[in-house]
This record gives sequence, structure tokens and C-alpha cells, in this order.
Amino acid sequence: MEQNKYICIHGHFYQPPRENAWLEEIQNQVSAAPFNNWNERINYECYAPNRAARILNNSGQIREIVNNYENISFNIGPTLISWMEENDMPSYMEIIEADKRSVKSNNGHGNAIAQIYNHIIMPLANAEDKLTQVKWGIYDFESRFGRKPEGMWLSETAVDTATLEVLSSEGILFTILAPRQLAAIRKMGENDWVDINESNIDTTHPYKVLLPSGNQISIFFYDGVISQKVAFDGILNDGEVFANAFIQAGEKAPDNALINIATDGESYGHHHHYGEMALSSCIEHINKNPNFIITNYGNYLALFPPTFEARIHENSSWSCYHGVERWRSDCGCNTGGHPGWNQQYRKPLRDGLNWLRDELTKVFLSKGTAIFKDLMAAKHDYISVVLNRNTTFVKNFLQKHLKEAFEEELGMNALKLLEMERHANLMFTSCGWFFDEISGLETVQILQYARRAVTHAEYFGATIEHDFRKKLELIPSNLPEFENGRHVYESMVLTSEIRLEQVAMHISVLSIFERVPSEMNLYKFFATNEVFKRESHEPNQLVIGSATMKSTLTWATLNYSFGVLYLGQTHIVGYIKNGKNQLDFNDFMDKVRNLFKNDDLPELINQMHSYFGAERFGFSNLFQDEKINLLKIISKKNLKTAVESFREIYNSNFNILHEMSLTGFPISSGYAAIVAFVLNADLMDELSLKKTINFEKLMSITVMMQKWEVKPEDPERLGLLAEKHIYQQLRLFEQNKNPTQLENISKILDWVNILSIPINLWQSQNEFYEIIKSLEIDLGEVALTSVKKKMNFA
Repeated sequence: MEQNKYICIHGHFYQPPRENAWLEEIQNQVSAAPFNNWNERINYECYAPNRAARILNNSGQIREIVNNYENISFNIGPTLISWMEENDMPSYMEIIEADKRSVKSNNGHGNAIAQIYNHIIMPLANAEDKLTQVKWGIYDFESRFGRKPEGMWLSETAVDTATLEVLSSEGILFTILAPRQLAAIRKMGENDWVDINESNIDTTHPYKVLLPSGNQISIFFYDGVISQKVAFDGILNDGEVFANAFIQAGEKAPDNALINIATDGESYGHHHHYGEMALSSCIEHINKNPNFIITNYGNYLALFPPTFEARIHENSSWSCYHGVERWRSDCGCNTGGHPGWNQQYRKPLRDGLNWLRDELTKVFLSKGTAIFKDLMAAKHDYISVVLNRNTTFVKNFLQKHLKEAFEEELGMNALKLLEMERHANLMFTSCGWFFDEISGLETVQILQYARRAVTHAEYFGATIEHDFRKKLELIPSNLPEFENGRHVYESMVLTSEIRLEQVAMHISVLSIFERVPSEMNLYKFFATNEVFKRESHEPNQLVIGSATMKSTLTWATLNYSFGVLYLGQTHIVGYIKNGKNQLDFNDFMDKVRNLFKNDDLPELINQMHSYFGAERFGFSNLFQDEKINLLKIISKKNLKTAVESFREIYNSNFNILHEMSLTGFPISSGYAAIVAFVLNADLMDELSLKKTINFEKLMSITVMMQKWEVKPEDPERLGLLAEKHIYQQLRLFEQNKNPTQLENISKILDWVNILSIPINLWQSQNEFYEIIKSLEIDLGEVALTSVKKKMNFA
């Protein structure tokens, strides 16, 4: 009787931390266009599609929508899943729910496994950082998935015995390695070891590693051939071909064998377009074969414990043939994008950051011992604060760990020390060494974290910046304009540094456009306006007052007064002054408010200059992302005025334009531009300002666009707005089961086709699919069938 074979597909989903080290937010990344940053782009292409992957019929229509996370083993890096929780809650929750369902279908073993916290190369870390990374990774996992992790992913699968010891001591049962990382095996109970290489390895069962401490851990080695085909050989072009690769490997394997692969999760949709659909198709084909069972590592390990021991290759990884040299030497491994370049920056960068880590540790030990009851316990527990910055929660954390009774200043010192340690870990994120050049985006990012750690150390009196820069001078660049790492640091890192005063400046400008700016939030800062006065005489505005701003990360506080004069467009004259209000502040406010009311702006500016000091700021001093946000606010306001002016011209000349059209008389480009401007503005208004679309008005605008041969100015934006209306109608239909909503959806889709508007129905299709599955009553077959067809469902 033929025994079952098992299949496990593992996806390693990860993005490096991209947040500005001071703002703790990802700034606009031009290379990710049309998205704001690479997390957004890859989420759109990969992470979100995998929670709702389409299975199509032979006609290309949607037959089924499935959650791939429910059927594959996966890990999601803590820094990535934190971003998803904040920026794509629906996908985040679907991933959590997929794991819960997988626990039920796999005998209590979930698909999700943990990952070390911020993707450092574990063999190159010291003992304390190894332990911190594992503890933080486990806590992050438990706080999200509500259970203890059985397995843990090692970044780049980089491993040594000391790392396995930490995993085992923290309760991790298994990890996953590349086939070339297995050195030797022996059957349990036997004495002789057999050397192993990639040509003779058996990856169809787990192995046990007995550790020097007496602990043990299981290791799965993935199938390198199929994994390679996924990553580089185009097997994701066809889900059935993908499935057959597993089945053919399984047919050659012994009974109860495990055919398992491990790949970058980004293969399924980002690296390979529609890879998530190939994955869902593959899973469906496998499930049709009665001899194969899709499972996860935890379940398989419980069913079939290891019968062989293993020895690993120390200091090895899956992406460097030289072990872990890619992250500490010019070993020859590179992206291939710059043939003439070297990677000699890697060793001195590693040496410099190791030195900095040790110096920071001295600060942490010397200052922290006097503050915390148990220094290491506080550090390891700090991950709870990283995941929950709620003031009450943080205060409880501090009361638990501080030696003395809680006070604000003591709490701030404690948080600064712990933030220093967090950034000391972030600066070792592996991506900083993976690529070809010290001035690359990823390396500059980890140098930002290094600088942030240094500034915290400087707060406690450390003098390490000078020596650190000397270390950076030893790091060569391939680009003559940079010369060395110090130049990169000074020109690309220090210029990005944000001080509290700069944040206060931005908040002051933003208060111009807030209706009730009693408390303003920007990134990880909030400011409470203690005094706030506004004067307005369109387009000019004056705001003046005083505020207290606080960092939600370190509780660092800044008291300041501010004055900002807005003169329309992007003309901003702003000042801030540190410290509590002086006695003459009220007199000063009265004086400048009167000057504003009397329209004496030159004297007003002179008075602000005299009171606040010589240094002033304007639009050019704002953060790039805030410039974009303000431009949106200003342009929207100005656009409304422009539309009213052009509409008057359009209406007063409509009859003559109509006669020109009838007689074939050429309409001037100026008139044509005005017509196009007005009609496009009306179209955008109808879709963006109304909760329910007025279809009669929408079609009237559309008819006029066709009459005047006007093309939609921003079709992508119109498609996005149309999809939002469709989604809204679906939600209403779900609530009240009124066929009118289906008719509205049909009208919107008809209109989209008339103007050839590109529309992404992904979210609405997901919602509609759930409605179809749960539908129990007949709501009018004609309307339902029409919408199904127009939304591309079989």
C-alpha cells in the first residue's frame, strides 16, 4: 500500500527597515514610483495579493479566491509585519487568521514561524546581540499570532553552533537551512559520520543537531533544485508545472518523505508577476493528488521526528558560497550590476560598527546599571514597548524595571538608553553589506541607525563621534565623489538628521491648515498648543503661539514659541524660539496681530525677526514628504478657485463653441483647454465629493467630454475613485441586500468602459467573492449575473 508523501512550501517574507532613524517613518522613495516607498510597492505586488490569490478558469475568469498563507509555511520579518499592521490592516489580519486556520488543519501546528528581529547575520553577532535578536523575534511573534513559535528563520539562513544554542535555549524546535550547509550525518545510535554535499544530500526528512550544552534542535534542509527553479528558472510561469516539480520529486522519494522548498516570499508576485496565482494554482493541483499532503514543518516534525543526526558547516548561509564573508569581506559575491566595482567597504564597515557597538555597550552598562533593577531583563523586555508606545503601557514598563520611583526625567533617560540599544541592533541589518557600494541606500540606512545610537550616547556624555568618523575614513567607495565612508556619512547621513526644533518647525507650519490645532501630531511626535492665535485675511494667514512637543519614543520634551506668516502659494515666513514663554510674549502677540490686521506685513516680519532671532524658515526647509502634503492642500484650494473662473468662461462661450462644433469651425486651443479643464474638474468632483454618485450628472459630463473630444486627465486617479465607490456599494449590499447597489455597480463599470478608465478591482473582487459565497437568498438573477460578468467572475 502506497504511503503518503508530504509537501511544504516555505516563503521568507522580509523587507529591511526603511524608516528614517529620527522620524521613524518611511520617507518618499523615488525609485519605488508610482508608490511612495518600496514597502508600499511590494505589498501591492506580493504581500496583499497572496492573501487573496486568484484561481482562473480556461477563459481567464476568476473561479476561486484563496489565501495562500493558509497553505504555505511562512515567516514575516518583524520590521515588515509592523509596517503592514500600520499601513495595510486588512492584509495583516488575513495573515493572522490564515495562521489560526492552519493550526486547526495541521494538528495544532501553525504555518507561521518566527524570525530573528531585524535580520542581522547571527554568526557575526556577539552573544548578547544573538540573544536579544531571538528574544525580540519570539516576543514579536507571540504578540501577533497568539502562540509560541515552533520554528525560527535565520536571516540569510546564516548559522553557527552558538546561534543554534540560543534558538534551542529559547524553546525553538527547528530552523531551515540550505542544502550546502549540511556537513555530515549519521544514523542515531551509530558512531560513524558520513560527509555530505549538495549532490548526495537527502532533504526529505529533518535532522537533529546535538549541541555542546546538551540541548538539541531539528533542522530542515530545503530542496535546492526546486527552490532554484522558483527563484531563477521561471517555474512560476505555470502553476501546474510548479506542482508537477513537487510530485515528480515525491514519486522518487521514500514513503512519508517531505518535499520542501524555501524561497524569498517576494518571488510570489514581486520578483515574478502573478507569482501568487502560480502558487495558488500549484496548491490546487497538489491537493487533487490523493498521494500528496500539503503540510507545514511543525506538523511534519511531530509526525516524523528525526532519525539522523547532523553536523552543520559553521558560519554558512544560503546566499554566499564563501560562508558569511559577504557580510564582512570582499569575497566576490555581488549583485553583478557594477562589474568594475569592488566591495572592499565590507570589512572596515563591519569593524567600525563592531567598535561602535562595544563603545555603546560601555555607555549602556555604566549608565543603565544605576537606572534599572536588572539591565538585561529591561533590554530584553523593551520589545514590548517597541510594539506598544501607549503612554500608560510605557509608564508601567518603567515602573516595573526602574530601581527608583518613576519620574519623567528618569523615565526619559531609561528610554534613551534602550533606544540606543535598539538602534545598535538595527545598524547591523544584513542589507547594509549585501550590495555593492558604501553609498547605497541600504548602507546609508544602517549608518543612519549608527548615528542615531551615537546621539543617544552623546546625551549621556560619551565622546565617540570623532573616533567613529576616523573609522569611517577607512571605508573605500567606488565613486570618486564620495572617496570614503566618512564622506558618505557626513554628506548623506548627517544631512538627514532631524532635531526636535525641526519637527517643531513643521508642526507650526501644519497648524496653519488645521481647523482646531489644539494638539498636533507628526510622525512620532505630538505637540500641545498652550497658546494659539490665528488671524486670517485670504490668502494671508498668521498663526502665533507657544507649545510643548514630546517624542513618543524617548519622551524628550521641547518647549517653544512660534510665529508663522503664510502669504499664499508656497510663501511661508516662520520662526520658532526654544524655551518657555517670556513675560513679554503676550505683548508681542498683540503687536503682530494688530500689524497683520492693518496689513503692515513688512513691519510684522521685522517684529518677528526681532523677537525670535535671525534664523527663519520657509517652504524649502520642510521635509520632502511634508512639502508634498502641503502642495496637495494648497493646490486643491487653488484648483477650486481656478475651476470657478474657467467655468464662467466656458458657460458664457458655450453657444458659440456649440455652433463652431456643428459647422466644423476649428476651436482654438485656448478654448479647448478651458473646456477640458472644467469637464475634468467636474468629473473628479462627482467621484470624489459625493457619497453616492449622481449617475445622471456623471453621464451628462461624459457626453460633453465625448462631444468636445476631451480625454480624462488623470485616468488612474479616476479608476481608483471608481473602485472605491464600487467597494462602498458592495459593503452596503452586504448590509441590506438591496439589488439597487448591484445596479449601481453595473452602471459604474459601464461608465469605466465608456471612457476606457483603467481600474484595479482587486479589493472589490475580494469583497464580492465573499458575498457570493455567503449569499443565501435570490436577489435578482439578472443584476447578480451582470455584476459577476463585469467583475470577471466565472
